[in-house]
Amino acid sequence: MAELTFRFATPWFRSVLTHWTRLQEAARKGAKGQLYDEKAVWESFDEIRNICQGQERLADCSAIKQLDNTIDAWQRWKKAERKDTFAAYTLLPFLAELREEIYFFGCVYPQEEKMKQYYEEEFVPHCEKEDILTQDRPKYTIFIPACGHLAYTKQCVESVMRTTKEDSCEWLLIDHGSPDDTISEYFATIKGAETIRFFHNVRMLMFGAAYRAARGKYLVFVSNDTIVQGQWLKELTACLQADPLALSATPVTPHTSNAQSLPPCDVASLAAYAEQIRQKKQGIFVRRARIMPVIAVYDTEKLEKIGFADRLFQTMEFWDDDLSARARTAGFAQYLCEGVYCHHFGSVTGKEQWRHTLEQGRKLFLKKHGFDAWGVGYCAEESMISLAKEAVRSHCGQSEHEEISVLGVFCGLGDGFLALCHQFRQAGFEPRGYLLAQSEAMRGQCYSFAAQSMVAAEGILSGMESLGERQFAWIYLERGVIPNAEDWRALWQALEEGGMLLCAQETIPVVFSVEAKRKEWSLLCKRKGVFAK
Repeated sequence: MAELTFRFATPWFRSVLTHWTRLQEAARKGAKGQLYDEKAVWESFDEIRNICQGQERLADCSAIKQLDNTIDAWQRWKKAERKDTFAAYTLLPFLAELREEIYFFGCVYPQEEKMKQYYEEEFVPHCEKEDILTQDRPKYTIFIPACGHLAYTKQCVESVMRTTKEDSCEWLLIDHGSPDDTISEYFATIKGAETIRFFHNVRMLMFGAAYRAARGKYLVFVSNDTIVQGQWLKELTACLQADPLALSATPVTPHTSNAQSLPPCDVASLAAYAEQIRQKKQGIFVRRARIMPVIAVYDTEKLEKIGFADRLFQTMEFWDDDLSARARTAGFAQYLCEGVYCHHFGSVTGKEQWRHTLEQGRKLFLKKHGFDAWGVGYCAEESMISLAKEAVRSHCGQSEHEEISVLGVFCGLGDGFLALCHQFRQAGFEPRGYLLAQSEAMRGQCYSFAAQSMVAAEGILSGMESLGERQFAWIYLERGVIPNAEDWRALWQALEEGGMLLCAQETIPVVFSVEAKRKEWSLLCKRKGVFAK
């Protein structure tokens, strides 16, 4: 492991770090069967507690709870038969999450400049894994967290086991602060699985610990209120392998927002329902600007370049938006696999603990990134997608693989633009995308969606002028953008003769004819003639 920096360390944190390092070294020695100073271990735990309890900035995070989790893990580790395995999957990840929780909330947050530097320089290195095991890495690490709800958890685990029998899987079953022993006792019956038990529920730290423990080429997250179906894992993996930029692949699930849902069916009919969807839509992988991972398969190598879960989002609201934002900035792609159906009962655990915390998470996202997670273009509208699907099939040529130039104007996070480009590909055409962004921050969020992207901070007209004489077969104008007369002229001039403009505008210049409508969305065709002054 590379030596880590702690740019913003205070004197009190350096004291914590000294004691933490002693604990880490003792855990490493014990995992190898070497002697270590047990008395010094408990002295270090006591010192860390005393220091942390004196820091008011740690009162609103999970540092003390994670300290208790780590002490509990240490006591169980001493009794474990396979000390190297327990250290690798529980003790060392717990220690790393304890250190980072204290450092981030004690020394970095909430100062904006410190946070900016932390995310630029330290966040990814501080997510680094420590693998002390010698056996070969598995293809998959499947982690399933549960906090109570034994009946749902059993259905989930049994469905995953039933559908992954022939795969090289590492199982991490996580008891995340359940109120009694029933979950851990059930997990202990699963042969070959590693049970990671948190004495206290520490919210986002659970994801961080699971990521540090995972050794697979692919990291597979499965919510315990789901039932997987058929060849779900192979299909999602095929999606990742189809695009060298793919970071994650997710199935469609009921009771899920973000246009990722299908109507649910009776549990007894799940297999037939999932197979019906597979036969209809197998291999349809839709690139999305944002993904809600009720179930998701991640490419671990790419996660190692951007990090996984950010502890800033303590209540777990908007952690997925944050990961999507970092994926977009890095140029990675996230996919919704329309031919893969898995059942979702609907936030069985989450709705009890986090239903009142949406606004808090949204504000944290804005503080970190400087734009709204649910701003322009975060999720394509169903009415626009329906119109685009009809329009592409009706108004494009018949030559398959024909390249079609598409300009997206002020698309925000870009999901509408991606949805339009997907419709071209489904119809057998190859879109060549260009984007005008309102700011450098927005360009950074969607530059990888297009062959060329530019900033037009002074408005549509200035952006169109920067394109020179280039013309486009299609232009997509995101909802909320209001062109003035000069902007309309520039858009009209940038269209090829007979070109199409997709927008949600109330007032349409007469030089366009309205070809079709879906609610507020209109498909406009460039009419012959001259744009009148």
